[in-house]
Amino acid sequence: MKLGRIVKSGFLVMAFFFAFNSVFGSDNHLLEQGKELFLEGRQMFYNAEKPIPEAIATLNEGKELLLTATDSFGKYYWLAQVELLLGEVKEVANEEKEAARCFSNTEELINKAIDFDPNRSDAYRILADAYVRLMPYKSMFYAMSHGSKANNLYKKALDLDDKNYAAYNAMGVYCLHAPAIGGGGVDKAIENLEKALESNDRHENFISYIWLGTAYEKKKMPGEAEAYLEKALEIYPNSQWAQSVLNRIKEKN
Repeated sequence: MKLGRIVKSGFLVMAFFFAFNSVFGSDNHLLEQGKELFLEGRQMFYNAEKPIPEAIATLNEGKELLLTATDSFGKYYWLAQVELLLGEVKEVANEEKEAARCFSNTEELINKAIDFDPNRSDAYRILADAYVRLMPYKSMFYAMSHGSKANNLYKKALDLDDKNYAAYNAMGVYCLHAPAIGGGGVDKAIENLEKALESNDRHENFISYIWLGTAYEKKKMPGEAEAYLEKALEIYPNSQWAQSVLNRIKEKN
């Protein structure tokens, strides 16, 4: 009788173990697939490899997969990444209302991720990015109040992880556009963007190069600006963004 109970208990433990691994293994697979589709869509968009509708379709495919995963930091973090990029794509497609909706979704999703784990550096970078991207669609009061919030969130991201190169890039872009009273300045921007170049991530390198080019354009140093933009085009040779900035600088000089 005792032996029968032991065997039965053993089967229950095994059943629980397999069920646990099935659920969490499946979730990890969904998160990986969603991440891969996000990266694929990002490559399509930034390197102009496919028409915008195809990039949007790929991103939405990743989004649908991520939505089926169990609630977790990873689920909401990658959903926020997808929505942020969708907002960028929609802006380029001149769908401003859709872009604003995507940026609002980003804010909501990344706050859910932070609720799961408040110690993840990049979550605060994404939240700050959402605030910054929403500013053109909101009131002047929103821009003034959320500008300082975004600045503080970038700092918090870097306090949590001083090797978060996406946060250095984002801080650089913020400094490039913010007034001095709000912590901005071209030299501050260059300092952060150059720090971001320590990254081994080619996409982050592209972002650093294109904004360093823009920063040196502001400093009226076209030679340095053109050199950085040429480097950006080595990463994404079909980038219409990098090419248009490079053309603009060459036309001025």
